[in-house]
Amino acid sequence: MSDTPSYETNRWTKHFEEIDLEIARLAVMMDIPILDPGVIDRILGNDASVCGKEKPRAFAELRAMLMMHAADQLKATNSLGALETQDMVRGVVDRLRERIGERMGNRQDPPAA
Repeated sequence: MSDTPSYETNRWTKHFEEIDLEIARLAVMMDIPILDPGVIDRILGNDASVCGKEKPRAFAELRAMLMMHAADQLKATNSLGALETQDMVRGVVDRLRERIGERMGNRQDPPAA
């Protein structure tokens, strides 16, 4: 088996890079530490108190982008498998963290099984 990512993996990676860049942009704009534990769940629960800056339209867009990310991650999992999808999304987030820095918060990776 080749270590070269398949066309499908590359397509999903590009898709998540675009979605996650917009999520990061919106989070930074509103001073939301998006990767802090529990923050994404609070946004999905429509809790705008996580925002450092009040921007209702941007918050609604961020919430919609997070829901789209979750739905698309399920589709990618069905297409690529759980481990490959998890690794791919983690790589996208890591590259975003390198570009944006600590303004994204502090992701806590789950312990390895």
